[in-house]
Amino acid sequence: MSLLYETVFPKTAKYISKRRVFQETHREYPLGFPNELGEGTWTKSVEISWDPTVTKVSNATLHVSAILGVGNATPITPVRGAVSFVVNGNVDGEEMTDICVIGGCSKPVSFDFPILGWLQKGTNEVKIIIRKSWGWPTFVTLSGLTCNIGVDFTGTPPEIKPTPPWYQTYAKWGLIGIGAIVGLGLVLPKAIEAINLRRRKE
Repeated sequence: MSLLYETVFPKTAKYISKRRVFQETHREYPLGFPNELGEGTWTKSVEISWDPTVTKVSNATLHVSAILGVGNATPITPVRGAVSFVVNGNVDGEEMTDICVIGGCSKPVSFDFPILGWLQKGTNEVKIIIRKSWGWPTFVTLSGLTCNIGVDFTGTPPEIKPTPPWYQTYAKWGLIGIGAIVGLGLVLPKAIEAINLRRRKE
């Protein structure tokens, strides 16, 4: 019959159990950006909430991996692409391609940027701004994109959930509208019948 570690070394076991309670945990949250983005500003939000009395957030990082590319460049229309990442109004990082004069050029974008000072309880907004230095016929893309917020914490895990997608509000009101139409379709004939019956009696 084997002896339990806690029985043989009670003080050490007690210390280890305390250390386990405060063990740091890492959680990744993908922001849900499409795999490929074109020129413009793209926004995603995530809601992160925690109770400071039971949770201590020790680190937060924006993890980005993608390829920034430009195309349709000519000696007459040279082009350079740029991408910026903005967290809660703060610019995280900016990457640019070399100036492209013929065809297309690309550049890997990969970084882990600390955002603990910008992380807030509640809604956290991440914007990706993609632009180019020249107009038509050149273009710029950000492809193979992964963009996550990583959170390190001790204690109770923070509650992390995405904000509802933009179409959810429209879908909700659409369903309400459909319900109203169906309800009107069921009630209106009965109301008309009651009015006609009253007129006949008069």
